[in-house]
Amino acid sequence: MTTRPRSVTRARAVAAGGLTATLLLLLTACGAAGGNDRTEGDGPQTTFKIGYTAGSILDEKLAKEVAKLAPDHGITVEPVQIEDSKLKNLAVSQGDIDANHSQHQEWMRVQNEDGNLGL
Repeated sequence: MTTRPRSVTRARAVAAGGLTATLLLLLTACGAAGGNDRTEGDGPQTTFKIGYTAGSILDEKLAKEVAKLAPDHGITVEPVQIEDSKLKNLAVSQGDIDANHSQHQEWMRVQNEDGNLGL
């Protein structure tokens, strides 16, 4: 019997958790009131642009995996490469993308205060 190193198993679990969380975020947004102008008729938004940081293999892979799974849930996800991680929240604020997934609450707070983003 062969076993995988604990670090590989943990990395896969973390990646799967991040993928699931991102997909749930998008599915939740589908049912949210309002949204941006990318809607089909009067129904909920079904196409989302999700930003990922250029050069971050994990960030890119997560965005592209979500894009592969999203059609099974009736939505389309378009991964969008953002050159600088500081620009992802600005892109959300300006409506260029709908979401990004690689931050924690403190980073979001600082970005909102420094950029007056209103997110």
